[in-house]
Amino acid sequence: MSWNFRWLGIGVLAVSMSVAGCGGDGADLSAGGSTPSTGAAVNFDEVVSVDTRSDLAYYQIQDQAEALLKAGKFDEIETLASQYRQSQETIPSGMWKLAGVYLGVAEVDEKASNAEWEKRVEKISQWTKSRPKSVTARVALARCYHDGAYRSRGMGWGSGVKENQWKEMYARLDKGARVLADSTAMRKQCPGWYAAAQRIAALENRPQKEFDAITDEALQLFPAYEDFHFFRAKQLLPRWGGSKDAWQKYAAQVANEKGGEAGDALYARIIWSLQKYAGSETLDELDGFDWPRAKRGFEVIGKGPDPFASANAFARVAWLADDRETASSLFQSPIGTHADFSVWWNREEFKKARRWALQG
Repeated sequence: MSWNFRWLGIGVLAVSMSVAGCGGDGADLSAGGSTPSTGAAVNFDEVVSVDTRSDLAYYQIQDQAEALLKAGKFDEIETLASQYRQSQETIPSGMWKLAGVYLGVAEVDEKASNAEWEKRVEKISQWTKSRPKSVTARVALARCYHDGAYRSRGMGWGSGVKENQWKEMYARLDKGARVLADSTAMRKQCPGWYAAAQRIAALENRPQKEFDAITDEALQLFPAYEDFHFFRAKQLLPRWGGSKDAWQKYAAQVANEKGGEAGDALYARIIWSLQKYAGSETLDELDGFDWPRAKRGFEVIGKGPDPFASANAFARVAWLADDRETASSLFQSPIGTHADFSVWWNREEFKKARRWALQG
């Protein structure tokens, strides 16, 4: 297939290939909260913020990678990335631990100054210059430019972004795109290259067919990297020009292709990845998903070594699906009063859902 890099804004660069056929502050909790006794009064105002065991392990990877970068221990970052690239280890949400390495080295704290972000770019640039054949360094640099572009834009709706913010955002995206274009020969070495390309193409608002070309090639090369599905489904949400029908058809299609319990689990993970974007004003974007299939998928995920990791997501999706019986069971045990705020929009939403589930 032919890959046209016109969207990168640096002219046409065609690459031919043959295709056959990337930390929380709550308590650590491995298995949830208190279970209300039958008939006992429930304190719905009690909420304990938690990080699951799996989340904490993921944050530790990020912290480790960031510390190694700051210390200039580039070889050790390479070893860490290679380890997770080869093992393909994931956390229950489906994210590869490799993605945690890239998050750690490429993204600065959202409260950090612009000078701190520039310092991060400088450090990763040193890494790329000292390791000219390292795909890891180049993915990190592209992701860092993407992070900087989002910092320029801000996290609000596009209508509130000022002209100077757009200008700076596109300038940073262009730099990230150039890093990727200069390293296309390395792209088959790491799924992180494609994850970076997805994100830059999306933020640049490139045509859907160009985004799809990136994602299709990525999935041919790295079919086990489920984040490609998560990100594509996100781009099919109505707020980004898609529709409820579009993302739901896609989720069903890829789950059907995988088939069986693995397909159900993938479907549930796609819903898990999307529900975090649904706040009070955008919950309707998730209307109409296949709840029986999502439920089966969450039950499969819950059989893993860290069953609490998916419990809050399972409960929130059950709440969205109006399945009080399932939500009630989860809030009784293992969740109790323990809220994972990587899932819930805020404390009030958690309390509202828990009250609805347990009061009947």
